[in-house]
Amino acid sequence: MIRRLAVLSFALLITVHPASAQKGADLLWQRWQADAAARGLDLHAESQAAGADGLDLSGLHLGQSDAGGSIAVRLDHAHLSDDGAGGARLTIPAGQILNLDLNLDQAEPISATFRITGDDTSLAAPGPDAPYRLSAPALTLTLQSLSPDIAPAELTATLDVTGLTGMLAGADAAPDAPVTADLSASAVSAVIATKNPGDEHARATSIRQGDVTVSLHHDPGTASDGWTTTLDARSGAGTFSSGPDIPGTGIVPDLDASQLSGAYLVTLTPTRRETTQHFEGVRYSAALPFSPVNPVTLSADSAVFVLSEPGGSASGPQDFAFTADLKGLMPGAEIWNLFDPNGVLKRSPGALAADLAGTVMRDGAAPFLAVEPAGEIRHLSLNNLSADLAGVHLDATGQGDVTPAPDGGGPGDDMAALGIPSGRLDLHVTGFLGLLDTLSNGGSLAPERAAGLKTLLAVFARRGEDGSLTSDITLSPEDGLAINGTALR
Repeated sequence: MIRRLAVLSFALLITVHPASAQKGADLLWQRWQADAAARGLDLHAESQAAGADGLDLSGLHLGQSDAGGSIAVRLDHAHLSDDGAGGARLTIPAGQILNLDLNLDQAEPISATFRITGDDTSLAAPGPDAPYRLSAPALTLTLQSLSPDIAPAELTATLDVTGLTGMLAGADAAPDAPVTADLSASAVSAVIATKNPGDEHARATSIRQGDVTVSLHHDPGTASDGWTTTLDARSGAGTFSSGPDIPGTGIVPDLDASQLSGAYLVTLTPTRRETTQHFEGVRYSAALPFSPVNPVTLSADSAVFVLSEPGGSASGPQDFAFTADLKGLMPGAEIWNLFDPNGVLKRSPGALAADLAGTVMRDGAAPFLAVEPAGEIRHLSLNNLSADLAGVHLDATGQGDVTPAPDGGGPGDDMAALGIPSGRLDLHVTGFLGLLDTLSNGGSLAPERAAGLKTLLAVFARRGEDGSLTSDITLSPEDGLAINGTALR
């Protein structure tokens, strides 16, 4: 759903562009409709009337349909006017209603109504071929209705944007021309809350980001290489919170998170999705059900996640890859105290890194706007998993395969339907035996418990002369699960 909304939002931007040689709001409106149709969009107004300085549009509609479903946006009112020699201005007044309708393949249709408040939003170009300038000093979207609803719960949602400005360049009469849109806002916040009848408190999820910048670039490409769309979103300090828990469930944790800065980079093609997320100065705090300590906190100096996966029309065997790199990883004092109540360990920041790759099987071509699964895993390679904390270092590598069951697993055999797994995992740990000795000598771990853990480790790991521990874990249909060559029955 999020991807589909992003596509339509971008389509709306590339539909509205300077009039070039066309003069007059009515001619400009006709040209925009023709350009929208050339891009596979439906742009029309339920009624239009000429005013003193332009054209009043009522029931403004923008929609798109394909094999994956349809999406449509409707505004009560907009005003289109001349703005200088060859220039134009589109004004969306505040205080009106926006309707959003989603009808995605294999999903229940969704209809939402929002009220727009704050200041008027304008999109203006000073002259022919000049880039459009977006301005909305203060903009608020408030959810008015949602169908299907989540009765009996009450749902409220609000989006606030402050100091929104932007630029749109490269949108001319040719639908195959590259387009770039740059947006910025001094602050963006969103709040979603649900409240069940009889509950004293609503569960709210809120996101607040400062100094937000978004850059979109769409290159239609050629018939041979296809289109490419890139999104580069960055922000300064931000927070995320969710809670309190819904009374009586004890399932969903309260969560608070913050960051000093963040970046989200996405590249889309007809067959691939490449995503990078980069955060600096992150901190998480969560109240977890059944946890012996609460809240549980975790911080990191930096966190980078990179995902490359198939998408859109990709079919057959497709490669994917995922990497994660967390530096300055620091558990909160409550976690340290749980394992080291006497404080005998050196509480230094650690690190965590992972590098995964593999192959998934996609059943067939899917429309880009369709909601489709990433695919069924057929091969997985753990190129590296490393972790450092409290003087302990872990390295792991491995690979595995999932072979489809010959008969699909049979009726009601859901596990077999997922396939037959096989593979190998190699683990190497250093410093763990020394950690047990330190905890035991410092009184944080009873000597008999330390001795019991060492005895248990001897069953599952081979000890090296340097005190390191090594385990080889294999899984096969013939021998089942085995550790260091010993089958576990």
